Amino acid sequence: MTPDLLARIGGMTDFTPAPPGFLPGAAWVNEYRIHTCHGYVENGNEDVGVLRLERSPEPVGGGFTLKIRQRIVSDEGQTRRVEAWLRGHPDRIGTLAEWRFSSRFEDVSGTVLDGLTIEESGRSDRGALSITRGGGTRRVDSQRPVTSDWSLFEAIQRLPQGGVEATPFDLLEGLNILREEHRLYYRGVYQMKEKPRRSLHWFQQIGYGTLPYDYWLDDRRRLLMAATHARAYVLDDEADERVTERLQAIRNRRSGRNNA
Repeated sequence: MTPDLLARIGGMTDFTPAPPGFLPGAAWVNEYRIHTCHGYVENGNEDVGVLRLERSPEPVGGGFTLKIRQRIVSDEGQTRRVEAWLRGHPDRIGTLAEWRFSSRFEDVSGTVLDGLTIEESGRSDRGALSITRGGGTRRVDSQRPVTSDWSLFEAIQRLPQGGVEATPFDLLEGLNILREEHRLYYRGVYQMKEKPRRSLHWFQQIGYGTLPYDYWLDDRRRLLMAATHARAYVLDDEADERVTERLQAIRNRRSGRNNA
């Protein structure tokens, strides 16, 4: 999934411009539309979710906090909602310090489904993770610095658009699953051939346990798009409205089916 492919299948016509005065290390809000591709250009490509990241710099120490809200709507209208908060260090990968995570599932009417809610919190001290759920705490040890996939959406905007030291790190995917020995590389300038024909800075993340992640940024160092396998995150200020429209269309379709 590349910017050119996304433009070809109708998943993007242009990128949301950066607001005046945008700085990667300051306070900002980025909202991403989650787009999936089923392997066909003509059909089967859908906007299924929204990811909202809100960064706040800490007044002392240079660290930051990140508020995460994610909503994904399935083809039958079930919704998974994630709300999380994390505090990260101001290094090149946004190394985790502590976090909170909440996940729940709703049926098509919005009723929370029993038994599928998760509440967790965690702390990281030099690679030693302490994760608490339901009154119990487990320890996970890592030999490398630990970040998260959402943290990298923040951190990659602060990286120099050029050579990046590919020191290995571990990835707490979705603040739940530890993936080991990941590396981040700068791949150069990506020149789009499809409209809007933008020149983008391209980073790539590879490692054990996940498919590669690719990231594309503009000259303002704002992350415009990230992709892994058939899923793309596209900067879009109207992403939440698009997902709400998807859910309403599914409800209308199911209502018509039930009344037939």
